[in-house]
Amino acid sequence: YWHYAITGTVVQLMTGSLIYGVLGAICHAALSLKMADWTAKRVQNIVGLEGISIPQGYGSSSVPLFVLLDAIYEKIPFMKGRNIDAQEIQKRYGMVGDPVIIGVVLGLIFGLAAGEGFKGCATLMITVAAIMVLFPRMIRLIVEGLMPISDGARKFFQKHFKGREVFIGLDTAVTLGHPTTIAVGLLLIPIMLILASILPGNKVLPLADLPVAPFFICMATVIHRGDLIRTLLSGIIVMITVLLIATQFAPYFTDMALKGGFSFAAENAQITALSVGNMFGWSISELMSLGMIGVVIVVGIVASIILVLRKRELPE
Repeated sequence: YWHYAITGTVVQLMTGSLIYGVLGAICHAALSLKMADWTAKRVQNIVGLEGISIPQGYGSSSVPLFVLLDAIYEKIPFMKGRNIDAQEIQKRYGMVGDPVIIGVVLGLIFGLAAGEGFKGCATLMITVAAIMVLFPRMIRLIVEGLMPISDGARKFFQKHFKGREVFIGLDTAVTLGHPTTIAVGLLLIPIMLILASILPGNKVLPLADLPVAPFFICMATVIHRGDLIRTLLSGIIVMITVLLIATQFAPYFTDMALKGGFSFAAENAQITALSVGNMFGWSISELMSLGMIGVVIVVGIVASIILVLRKRELPE
């Protein structure tokens, strides 16, 4: 939930007002909670864990974009009404859709692209195949461990807040066990580097954020119901926005690091993080930088979204 604090801090640095900063953080939190409520049923269906939602600061901010893109995909003839996930591929083409085979193919592609020899390619193939098989099982164990806590917390809140359905907010990590998230996340690593080198206006070179690429498309897997093609396309689009926003936020992120006592190896160097490149943080800070008018607009938009989605849920 530090994403809310980052948004508030950026607003404070832009406007010089602590009050505006606090309001910005509250607005980001309110939007995230509303997105979590709106997508809860579909999240539960995809993850396989009842009574949960995902209000995580970045994941929730990507929901509106993915919902919009999903609606656009439905207008494309060859994508309309089709869901190409690992299970569908396995049903149509047999073992080709098996996570092990997908992992072997991805490992071979990465090895050849990196110019590795037979040994390097073989190692990558085995490693990626193992990730495709073991990671979902690890996440499943974590989810199973969370179930008693989730059930107990839900019963407690239902007892004290009768007539209201209460969800337990969890991190996007609970969606990482889905084969689509793993496969697309691995594909996004080289794609991120290519985008970083050719995208006009981008000044960010992803390094530490590369291993967490799957986190950027966790909610795409949920919104697109595990569809590999849609999730990959949405992943590429969202990474473009993430890189550009992270570039724009670099001066503020650097300022925060300096005030926190971080030492830079080079003078006038700037740092940033891809995880700060979320739509909610960017739109809130940009509008609030206009001053009182921007604050009123943001509060009005947030209130309107909450009212419109008050009794609505994204279909499973």
